[in-house]
Parts: sequence; C-alpha cells; structure tokens
Amino acid sequence: MTGNPVVDAAVIHTWRLGCTLGGSINPADITGIGGQVLPDGSVTVPPDGQLTVDDVIVFTNAYGDSTGCPGATPCNTSDLTAIGGLPSGPDGQLTVDDIIAFTNSFSEGCGEE
Repeated sequence: MTGNPVVDAAVIHTWRLGCTLGGSINPADITGIGGQVLPDGSVTVPPDGQLTVDDVIVFTNAYGDSTGCPGATPCNTSDLTAIGGLPSGPDGQLTVDDIIAFTNSFSEGCGEE
C-alpha cells in the first residue's frame, strides 16, 4: 500500500473486483499490465483481474529486491503468506512459502465469484 488513503482505497477496491480463486482474491494477481515494482516494494499498477506475465515479473522482481523485508506486513508485494503457506496472510518476511503460494495460485488461475 502507498500510505495515500485515496490510492489505497482504489487498490483495495480493484483487488475486490479482481481475479478470484475459490471465492477469495487470487494472491497471484498482484499488478496490472505494465506494472513495475517501486523503490518501496509496492507496484505502479494495481491488480487488474487477470493473471499475466506482468504478475510473474513483478513478483520475481519484488522478491529478488526484498525491499522492506523483513518488516511490517506485508513487507513488500511478494510477501503473500506466512510460514506454512496459505491461507495465512503475509508475515513480514520473504520465504519459500511465498514462492510456493504465488506459483500455486498462479497455476490455479482465476475462477468465478
């Protein structure tokens, strides 16, 4: 999140309308087309309701940069889950569980809500 309440509200709203998996937001939908990782670990384009290579690129770049991690939850865009995996939320650190959660969620695709 950006810390700007207007932008953050738009991002949360977009997430609620975005790609779903089992009735919940698919954690692999982390950016829209053309999204990039910002220096603070957030993204330039909010999730767009589809899974694309841009989601893979942004996740990989955020994980590799690990900006903000360890830190507050989520520590950056790639902090998807706690140790042990989903359905646990972010835990402020990057672990192999985040990679597994992203990969599994991406491969499951988007379902109908």
